[in-house]
Amino acid sequence: MTQPTTGNPGITANRKLFAVALELFLVHSLVIGIAVLWGGTLLPENFHGRFFLTFSDPFTRSLHNFDAGWYLQIAAHGYNHLNIVFFPLFPLLIRALTLLHFTGPAAGLFIANLSFLTAIGLFLLLMREEGFPDDTAYRAALFLALFPTGVFFSAVYTESLFLALSLGAFLCARRGQWLAAALLAGLTALTRNPGILLLPALGWEYLAQKKERGQGLDPQVLYLGLIPLIFAAFLVYQKIYFGDALAFVHADSLKVWGRLTTFPGLPILLALKDLAHPHFVYWWTSSFDDLLFTLFALVLLVLGLRRLRSSYLVYAGLSFLMPLSTYIRNEPLTSMPRYIVVIFPLYMVLAAKVRGPKAQLYLTVLFVSLFVLLTVLYVNTYWVA
Repeated sequence: MTQPTTGNPGITANRKLFAVALELFLVHSLVIGIAVLWGGTLLPENFHGRFFLTFSDPFTRSLHNFDAGWYLQIAAHGYNHLNIVFFPLFPLLIRALTLLHFTGPAAGLFIANLSFLTAIGLFLLLMREEGFPDDTAYRAALFLALFPTGVFFSAVYTESLFLALSLGAFLCARRGQWLAAALLAGLTALTRNPGILLLPALGWEYLAQKKERGQGLDPQVLYLGLIPLIFAAFLVYQKIYFGDALAFVHADSLKVWGRLTTFPGLPILLALKDLAHPHFVYWWTSSFDDLLFTLFALVLLVLGLRRLRSSYLVYAGLSFLMPLSTYIRNEPLTSMPRYIVVIFPLYMVLAAKVRGPKAQLYLTVLFVSLFVLLTVLYVNTYWVA
């Protein structure tokens, strides 16, 4: 990503950046491919507590398990009182591609993987925009590409689309392109519920830029109002078809999905209490993994207090606390490893702290090992974050 001294430096630098993004995407895809082939042919599939060793095409059962089925159902048949908790942009895109004769799973995989390639490129652009050295930017993108729960970037899930849109929103905001930033943030809010957190984060960024330049507010601040307006379209839809503008909230309650609301942080305490007596069975080890990922993210957040730009810190902090404001009994930290994977400022902190070649090598080996393990478990429906 170093700019040359001859020719058009901007175009050449962008071409090199795209090549780096493509390289990291291919590395990520290689790990996914190996894990899917291994997990889909050599290990038995778990089906309602029964185990089957099948030698069919591993990709037919691999990357559209668990919540992916809900997105495919919405794309094919629309919303009902159960699946309304899943936000509309991703299934709408799947539906659009099925009109072009894609199958639902193929459309979901295409969107997810194209979005992840885009996200890596946008992340590198954002790191360059922030003035990070090339080696730090590369490490951050490498850790993103190989994060242990990275299977959700390639599966029929919203993580990669959400990440690409949120990175695009921040990149536009850092360049002062507030209309584009607001539109992308609005689309992010239609992808997953944490997307609405871009409103306070980008608002903070707008004020920070004005303060740095000694300027007052200008009409561009009004563009940020597009974020809740775009999100409101989903609320209007729910009011029309379900008679409840907050159907997605109510469907996520104890009655349907078993979720309880609480003050931020309580799920960590509940997890520590539940794990106090080791059982070393699936439930215990899965909860222990959730806790480790949560504490890992918490440590990075603390380390980022003096390293992250304030708007990134606002976004990362709120994105971390939001899922910790709800929990499911007996699984207080369920899905935290998946929620954490898209909090991109954490990779900035990690890359800044892990500098030496040995430390980078050790962390990469650890990430790849866990990446393969968790992907194999996901493919065979033993585990979902």
